[in-house]
Amino acid sequence: MKKILVLLVLITCSCSDERSSSSPEETIPPYTPRFGTLYDARDGHSYKTTFINGLEWMAENLNYYVQTTECVSCSGELVTCGEQDSLFQTVPSGIGYCFGISTYVNSGCYNDSPENCEKYGRMYSWDAAVGDTLKIEWRDALGLGDSIQGICPDGWRLPTETDFYERLWYFLCDRHPELYMRDRERKLRSTEGWPDSLKGTDEYGFNLLAGGFGRDKKIGECASFWLANELNQNLSLNVNFDCLWNGGLVSESNKSVFRYVRCVREYQ
Repeated sequence: MKKILVLLVLITCSCSDERSSSSPEETIPPYTPRFGTLYDARDGHSYKTTFINGLEWMAENLNYYVQTTECVSCSGELVTCGEQDSLFQTVPSGIGYCFGISTYVNSGCYNDSPENCEKYGRMYSWDAAVGDTLKIEWRDALGLGDSIQGICPDGWRLPTETDFYERLWYFLCDRHPELYMRDRERKLRSTEGWPDSLKGTDEYGFNLLAGGFGRDKKIGECASFWLANELNQNLSLNVNFDCLWNGGLVSESNKSVFRYVRCVREYQ
C-alpha cells in the first residue's frame, strides 16, 4: 500500500500543481553550471560551490568540527545539563519509561566513522547547526527573520525554506514544467552513491549526496540537510530526499536528529 501511495504523490506533484510555471511555448536554453570555491579559514577546508538563481550553494556538505554535550528531559525538551528530572516517567508517547535526563553530543560522523565525515560531511543537531544564535523572538524584533549564520563560515548562512523553494525548487519548476517531482529531484542528486532507481544527473552542480540522516539511518538511500527555520522549542525544518516514505521535500524534525548542513550566500 505504501508503494502505491508514493507513486500517486509522484504523479500528481507536477510543477503546475506547486506553482504556475513557464508557458509550454517558451524555449529554455540548456543550463551550464557555474562553480566556485568556499575556503573555510577556521580549519582550512575547501568546498566546491554552485551558483543557482541568485544564490551560491555549497555543493558539498559542511565538515566543520564542533561538538558539545546537550541534555534532553523525559518530555523530550532540551534542558540545561545538570537539571533534575523525574527519575521515573512515562515517555511522551505513553509507551515505555524514561529514567532521568539523557545526554548526547550534538554532532558527529555517520556511524561514528571519520571516513563518512570525509565522504559525506559532518552531521549536526539543529542546535549545533545554528550555534550561538539570538532567540527567535529577538531575531524577529531586529528584523533578521530566519537569517542565521550558525556554524557556516563568515559571509555564509544556513538556507531558509524560502531559499529552497523560491530560489531553487521553483526555479527547477519553471525550467522543467513537464517533469514530475522525482525527475526534477534527479537534477539535484549526485550521479554516484544512489541506487540505480534514484541516481541523479546533477545537471545544476548541486551534488546532493545520499548521506542518510540521524546517526545511522539510510546511508546510500536518502539525503537531508537543515533549514534555518525554527518552529518551536523542539522542532525545526529540514529538506529531505527519500528520508521519509511519504514524500514532502520540506518537513518538520526534532532538533536532536542529526542532519547535514549546506551553507548559502547571495550573489549578483
